[in-house]
Amino acid sequence: MLIPSRQLTSHSLTSLHTGRSLGAISQAIIDPFKLKVVGFYLQGDSRLLMVDDIREISGSKVALDSEDILAEAEDLLRHQEILDINYQLIGKKAVTRSNEKLGKVDEYVIDSLSWDIAKIHIRQPMWRNLTNGILIVDKQQIVELKENSVVVEDTVIRSPELATQQVSS
Repeated sequence: MLIPSRQLTSHSLTSLHTGRSLGAISQAIIDPFKLKVVGFYLQGDSRLLMVDDIREISGSKVALDSEDILAEAEDLLRHQEILDINYQLIGKKAVTRSNEKLGKVDEYVIDSLSWDIAKIHIRQPMWRNLTNGILIVDKQQIVELKENSVVVEDTVIRSPELATQQVSS
């Protein structure tokens, strides 16, 4: 199932063991090397929720087996480098490989089975698109994640040979 990142923020956490609410998700922990969500920060809580510990997502709730699976950041040694980087996609500039400015990342879509970031939504500046449209970029089109930007494939074919080549059926 594809889930917009904004839809996941503020989802409440529920323990299946006790049935009580454990708080809410605030933002994703993103692995910039694999373009994947590995966990979530919690609102008003120092503990983290790792995606491997999610039992089910239903409506606006995330179900966990037990509160005991929430971890402190210092206990997550294999994710320490990712936690230290604290990479966030929303707000990053989006540019093409040839350095054409496209806009800023406004949203991303997560595949809840693999936790891969499947698509990013880029809000274009109003002067560029009078309808203030959004570009949707697939994961395959993302070339590189930089500290301040996301680099995507060019949208224009630069080679006249490729542009005139006919597709055979």
